[in-house]
Amino acid sequence: PQKDKMDSERVYRALLNAVFKRDYESNASLVAEVVKQELGLESSVEEVDSLMQLTAQLLKNGAEGDLSLSAFEEEARKLGLVDTQVLAATKFWKANKEKIVTIVRKRSTWNDSLGKFSWRIDIKSRIRASNEELNEPTSIMEVNVQKSNNQEEGKIIRFEMNKDQLTAALHQINSLQKVIDEIAQK
Repeated sequence: PQKDKMDSERVYRALLNAVFKRDYESNASLVAEVVKQELGLESSVEEVDSLMQLTAQLLKNGAEGDLSLSAFEEEARKLGLVDTQVLAATKFWKANKEKIVTIVRKRSTWNDSLGKFSWRIDIKSRIRASNEELNEPTSIMEVNVQKSNNQEEGKIIRFEMNKDQLTAALHQINSLQKVIDEIAQK
């Protein structure tokens, strides 16, 4: 029986799965020699390893850029994959994009992160023991802080801010946004 070539859709799909399992599911045993043997390829171990490295780069670029299907296809073509490999890669990306992007995000988060943020404005109209009208707005904030290891429930923090505190906080957020925008433009 004739052995499959590395540019066939079936073989490349299997190679994609091997790279995914090795790089994103921590299965270190899936090296080029094993993949070559499992797929029954006539290509050299070096050729299989080279294609696996190229495929790993494609998946990395796709995950880091959170690429759309068309952008991923374009990236695959830029890397020099043939049409059958591009077809297999785009089908694979369509089925596994969310899983891969989620894994990359989890790996790149080492501190606690903001899971949810909600707020509301309350106006205190009167204190029960006094007839004094206040009409002072306060903001009530609720922040859900997620643990980076995802093993524990997030921690909910609630607090109030008056107008001056809220103004100062918004000023800090706007300053932070300007710095992020400057860095993003470089």
